[in-house]
Parts: sequence; structure tokens; C-alpha cells
Amino acid sequence: MAPDDKYWILISNYLANELSDTETDELLSWVAEAPENGQLLREMQSAWEKSNEYQKTLKTDVDVDAAWKKVEARLFADSHPKTQFKPMRRWTSIAASLFLIISLAWLGVSYYQKHQTVTFANNLETQQQLLLPDGSSIWLNKGAKVSYKKGLENLSQREVELSGEAFFEVQHNPQKPFIIHAGGTKTQVLGTSFNVDATTKKVSVAVISGKVSFAKENGKAQLFLLPGEKGTYTPNGSLAKSAFKNTNFLFWKNRQLNFENEPLKNVLAEIETIYSVRFVIKSSKLQNLKLTTSFKSASIHQIIDVLEASLDVKIEKSDNAYIVVK
Repeated sequence: MAPDDKYWILISNYLANELSDTETDELLSWVAEAPENGQLLREMQSAWEKSNEYQKTLKTDVDVDAAWKKVEARLFADSHPKTQFKPMRRWTSIAASLFLIISLAWLGVSYYQKHQTVTFANNLETQQQLLLPDGSSIWLNKGAKVSYKKGLENLSQREVELSGEAFFEVQHNPQKPFIIHAGGTKTQVLGTSFNVDATTKKVSVAVISGKVSFAKENGKAQLFLLPGEKGTYTPNGSLAKSAFKNTNFLFWKNRQLNFENEPLKNVLAEIETIYSVRFVIKSSKLQNLKLTTSFKSASIHQIIDVLEASLDVKIEKSDNAYIVVK
């Protein structure tokens, strides 16, 4: 028996945990002879372990030991009595069969891993940041959820499914477009930062930096959005582009509000939405008072103090609203 054939048998017995003490010493001596021998054994052991893990993950009812015995039986079967196989050919067949079994198991593991889905849901009351394997970052608003295929960084297209609202900072990679599927829409970028809001049936995308393609899923029409532009998709299938004056829609992420020469009625409308409060302006003359200011992580009481001082008004708390008077 040639040495190579002998060590293939020792490796197969080692993987099956059927080595005697003498065979163990012999295999260890062979591993110590050359670095490539140890490397081969490690690779075969790794593939074998992954094949076992793959079997457990899929929860199959396949009896691997029985299947291997059938392979052995076929290899050693003397189905044609007049035909004599030389030992060299027989052990080479064992080695080839063992390699084939492990290779197929490895392919199965690879296929399974590529089709695994990673899901992250933000069930907290505050926003959460998620770092993707390709270096991109996602900030999830409360209640938002994203999912993507495992091995995202190695795929030809980096695709993410989103429900809810999230802010993206995408790692630039011209060879691997980044695509977000949300509420029947598809947003595609190469590297940029933008906000996607799919909390309702109306989906919006607002671009902070870079360039974004925004379209209906499987639709031909698309919008190209630049910084300062917002695309909106409605349930009837229409797409519309508009400009935004400020980034107050990102309050959930950065806790900032900015107003520049904005009428009081518009300021209070945004504050009502963000802080879940209600304002009543008693005089129509007060509605168009202009305000230029900014807030950072401010409480509703701090905001009211600034409004009163800046506009020379009085804001009083009633049972279910804040009343704005002169």
C-alpha cells in the first residue's frame, strides 16, 4: 500500500473517531513531517465538522453512518468475481469518495449560510445603531426592523429589507450597489446618507449626501434624488419629488430641531408631531410670527420658555393643550 493511501485511511478513521493508539501515533508522526500535512488534516477536519453542523441545522433524518457504510460496501463489493481491483486503485477510490462527501457537505454548508437571513428589530423606545458587515451603518427608529442575507459583504448586491423608519450611512462600493426594499419601493445607492420612512403605506426617502435612485418595486419609473431632495411613494403607485428646508424629520435620530424664519404655526405643528402635544393659537395675528432658533435635546418646557422669550407671547397649559396668547 502506498503511503498516501495509508494516510488517507488514517485521516478517514480519525474523522470517524476510530483510530487505535498505534494509528494515532502514526498519524501524528506524519503530521509532524511537513506543514502541508497538518494543513490538510485541519482542512479535512473543518469540512467534516461543518458537514455535521449542517446536518444538525437542517434536522434531517439521514443516517450518515449508515450511508457511509453503504459507500464502503459499494467500494469493496466484488460485484464482478472475475474482476480483481488492485489495492492502490481501491484505496484511491476511498480517498476520492471521502473527498467528494466532504466537498458536497461543504457546498451544502456554504449554500445554507449564504441563504440565512439576519433580522434586527428595535423594540426599545430610543433609536438603535446597527453596523453591517460591509461597514455601513443603520440607525433604527423605535419599532423599525431590518433584515439581510448573511454574508452581505460578499454578495454582488447588498440588499436590505426595511419596515419602519431608519437612517442609512452606506459604505461606498461602486461594484456592489446597496438596495433597500421598503413598503413596495426600491432605493438604490452606491455610497451616501439618507433617511427612509416606511412607517405608513406612504414611503419617503430624504437624501442628506450623495445620490439615490428611488422607484416602485419592479417598476420602470424612478426618481434620482440629490442632497436636500425628498422622494415620496403613495399607495396608488405615484412617485413625487420635493425639496426639504430643514432636517427636523431626523429628530428621532439626533434630537435636533432647527427653524429659520419659520411662521409660528409651522413651528408648533412640528413640535406637536414630535412631542405628542397640542397647541391652540388664540389670535390669527400670532400664527405668522417668524421664528429663527434651534433646539438640542430640549424638553417641551424648555421649548416653551424659548418661544415665550423670542416671540413675546404667553403659553399657558390647560387640561389638554397649550394655549398661545399675546
